Amino acid sequence: MAFPDGFLWGGATAANQYEGGWDEGGKGPNTSDALTNGSHTVPRRVTWRNPATGETGSTGMGFGAPMEVPEGAEVAIIDGEYYPSHTATDFYHHYQEDIALMGEMGFKCFRLSMNWARIFPNGDDARRGL
Repeated sequence: MAFPDGFLWGGATAANQYEGGWDEGGKGPNTSDALTNGSHTVPRRVTWRNPATGETGSTGMGFGAPMEVPEGAEVAIIDGEYYPSHTATDFYHHYQEDIALMGEMGFKCFRLSMNWARIFPNGDDARRGL
């Protein structure tokens, strides 16, 4: 079976799996930055810190389970945890090479997602666009 004339061969990416550069370029923090790795037997967790007490911890992200973070706590990066979105495949630093590779593969279109915290670093910014 052949593709029809005008078929656009391309690819797509998701920011938390691809972007990298999690704390660069003016990007603000968000929940996905504090999301640890998991496996088929270990749920992913969101890590947090209570600025008033200094206490740190994590809450599970099981299927259908609510994310419970103690009152006053904020999502935080904790030493010794692995956060896959921090590096991902590092499109942030390698976008020129990656796009060139897509061109070599014959891609005619590319859809990427961008982390909203790059557009609204504080979550409530009046900034519009990029």
